[in-house]
Amino acid sequence: MSVNNSKVVILKRRKKSGKSFIIYFSLCFLLIFFLLSFIFSNKYVIAGINRVSDFMQAEGIIIKNEKVITSPYRGKIEYLVKSGERVRVGTPLFKVITDFEMTKKIEEDVSNLKKQLEDEKNSSIPVLETLNKSIDELEKNLYSGKGKDEDKLKLKAKLKSLYEERERLSKERQKNIEIIQEKISELENKRSLIEPVIYSPISGIVSFCLDGFEEKLSLGKEDELGKIDFFSVNNMDTNIEKKDYVEENEKVLKIIDNFNIYILAECKEKNLKKGRFYNMESSSGENFSAKLEKILGNGRLLFFVNEDLPGLYEKRKEKFKIILKGYEGITLPKSAIIRVGDKDGVFIKERDKLIYKPVEVIFEEGENVVVGGLKPGDIILVKRGLLWNIKEALMNFF
Repeated sequence: MSVNNSKVVILKRRKKSGKSFIIYFSLCFLLIFFLLSFIFSNKYVIAGINRVSDFMQAEGIIIKNEKVITSPYRGKIEYLVKSGERVRVGTPLFKVITDFEMTKKIEEDVSNLKKQLEDEKNSSIPVLETLNKSIDELEKNLYSGKGKDEDKLKLKAKLKSLYEERERLSKERQKNIEIIQEKISELENKRSLIEPVIYSPISGIVSFCLDGFEEKLSLGKEDELGKIDFFSVNNMDTNIEKKDYVEENEKVLKIIDNFNIYILAECKEKNLKKGRFYNMESSSGENFSAKLEKILGNGRLLFFVNEDLPGLYEKRKEKFKIILKGYEGITLPKSAIIRVGDKDGVFIKERDKLIYKPVEVIFEEGENVVVGGLKPGDIILVKRGLLWNIKEALMNFF
């Protein structure tokens, strides 16, 4: 029988360390402390003067005085203006090259003639140079005071002959220059016939955004404005590629009278008055004044704008704010207003005390109110924590 001599080891249960428990408890305590501080604490704002406005939203169709420019010829087009450029009456807009091969030939001929012209102007004539030297020498001899009178008479006669010859050569040279210039002018006139330039008939802003509404939405059709289907009018992509070739009578661009704009708005406001000016703001941030020209019925109003508004050049439909009235005062969240009886008021923090002060609510806008009776710099309670000092607040009520 075998004997097992191995020892039996009795394991003792280790005691849990108190450190981990203390750390866990501390973290929970801190978390609860911060949560309670956030929930129970009061929040304040410093009063400042702001300007707010009572407004209404409206969608409007932009009606402009537009002149569509078409090409009277077929051919390759060359633009002479850029989109958004302001032009006057008679400004060259574009030209149409009706015969490209002929144009190329004329350009080569004109280039050669201009080179000849420069050579003629800058080159010297040997005979003329010799004449000038001879004249200089004779003039020196004549005015030197030496020689007999008979010799002086001969010198004068010879000088006169040389003067006449020089004048003849100069006139001949000038005539050659004029002949070359006439040839250049003839070719330029010929080129103008095959490269007709189209000029602007009115002043305004150049636009390549041709959307098809230029005739439908015109200022001369005010009687039909009440029948316009708002859903059928939309803005189009303004990134329009320019044409390389045009057909006869094809639309190329348009000129917009940027100081003669109408806005046909749809809105439900019934208290707007005809003939009155209203401040408006477009969705792109442009502020302007508009006169209510007509009340068409069916919730449609026609405004006239006599201002330059680049944001509306290439738009047909836009959302607007119509400012009804402006207010200036202290703007606060509605949560700051405490109603006591039939009066409104706020709590002002002064030297760690909350003092109740009545205020006048001038205007409400969303979650904010404009109030009177406060001054800039007042510290206003806007959110009351669950543990705010009710006792101190009530003491200031009475």
